[in-house]
Amino acid sequence: MNCEGFLTPCRNVRYHLKEWGTGSQAPQNAKQHFNMRHSKARNVIERACGIFKARWGILRCESFYPVGTQCDIILACALLHNFIRSQTSNDPVELMVPKDFQEETRGVEFISLVESTSVWATRRDELADDLWNNYRNG
Repeated sequence: MNCEGFLTPCRNVRYHLKEWGTGSQAPQNAKQHFNMRHSKARNVIERACGIFKARWGILRCESFYPVGTQCDIILACALLHNFIRSQTSNDPVELMVPKDFQEETRGVEFISLVESTSVWATRRDELADDLWNNYRNG
């Protein structure tokens, strides 16, 4: 279900990175290619969250701060993280988090109500077509 600012993978199309490869396992159409790219982006985001949680204790547990304050905390952590990366060649925290890190989701409260919009579904499909055409045309 797509909603403003949130693009979901295409339904009934393979998704997980382990399902992709070369030849006949390569994406065969725009929706498959979009899902592969979506899955890759999700893995990068989950790894970044893992690195942030490893580095910043305030991000490891539930927060009771107002949403605006939570956003400010995450932004400050991102800025400090980027500063640390600019000052060190080998970041020990990043070395601790595996490349294929997946967030532990048991016991996590997920968003349960999202207002769907066909505008964002159309936007996802247009993006999928653009990505597919770029992929095919090299």
